[in-house]
Amino acid sequence: MSKLSFLIIGTMKSGTTTLADLLNKSSSIHLPSSEIHFFDKEYDLGFDWYKDQIIKDIPLHKEKSKLLIGEKTPTYSYIANCPKRIFSYSNNLKLVWIFRNPVKRSFSNYLHAVKKGNELRSFKFCIENEKIRMQEDIFKGYLERSKYIKQVKRFLKFFDISQMHFILFEDLLINPKTVISKLMDFLECENDIQDLELPYSNKTFLPRFPILRYGTKKLLKQDSFLFKAINKVNLNLNQLIPNKKYKLDKEIEKNLTDYFLPYNKRLSELTTLDTSIWGK
Repeated sequence: MSKLSFLIIGTMKSGTTTLADLLNKSSSIHLPSSEIHFFDKEYDLGFDWYKDQIIKDIPLHKEKSKLLIGEKTPTYSYIANCPKRIFSYSNNLKLVWIFRNPVKRSFSNYLHAVKKGNELRSFKFCIENEKIRMQEDIFKGYLERSKYIKQVKRFLKFFDISQMHFILFEDLLINPKTVISKLMDFLECENDIQDLELPYSNKTFLPRFPILRYGTKKLLKQDSFLFKAINKVNLNLNQLIPNKKYKLDKEIEKNLTDYFLPYNKRLSELTTLDTSIWGK
């Protein structure tokens, strides 16, 4: 029971939290409530530490001896050394992927960076200068992270495609019953999930004053009372007074839709997913 059975490895801002929340409704499945980041950040802490993390918050009503243990950290799909580390941990893991329209995912990734205080430039500037910016920070690759085929192929160097299950976020929204049923079959787990109402998980609230968010992160410690107080007020204020500054430009959206077409086509050929919905 303490051994991991499956990983939701990606992709970021594509519904991974929603998917994990749905799976946790099963009496036979448990995923930790937060991302552990073991294979990308905490690998040096060892497998015993990881085992403790994946089982530490199991609800009392779930029978531990029969649980299927999973974990969700979408960064795993993006960091180059994660596939090898995951394979070293277990070569028979099942890997779950969920993909979203790459244009919308890229923009959502950018907004997430703004929210976190890691980004101050416009989306247009960021994507036009992405290659240069990525030389200093790989997480500035908002477009790069949406080239899903490159990430899948990186894992195929270690895992067989039969160990992978692929989902479109758009399909999950339209028909969650079918998507979850197929996923439970892949996990070889009885589907006892009755409530398929999609939780609105990991919603991004943008700061009303991004420069204040950016500045406080640069100048203050993130665990300090002042940092937390300023950030809370800034984000709560945005919910009361929506910040309309951040909208995806229609021309940029069209250009990026064309830009991602060859990557989407290769993904479809490999996974049999119908990505044509992303071009509509």
